[in-house]
Amino acid sequence: MEILGGVVCQGCGITDERVLTFDHINGDGAQERALYGAGGLGQRMIREMVNDPDAEKWRKKYRVLCFNCNWIAHLELQKVAV
Repeated sequence: MEILGGVVCQGCGITDERVLTFDHINGDGAQERALYGAGGLGQRMIREMVNDPDAEKWRKKYRVLCFNCNWIAHLELQKVAV
């Protein structure tokens, strides 16, 4: 999370690690899960970040969001009325 800007939701600012998750900024999470499998995606992403800590590269692809902000971003991406 430090590589992506710290242990803080980039949507609402909450810092409780229990509710923080990684978000695919470009909405390509489904494609990555299909390619790498849902269970291995997070581990692969973290391993790649540690081995290549180019923060700007990773910040263009992922961000830290809490579950609520992540869900809101998903709904906005899908253009679902709330």
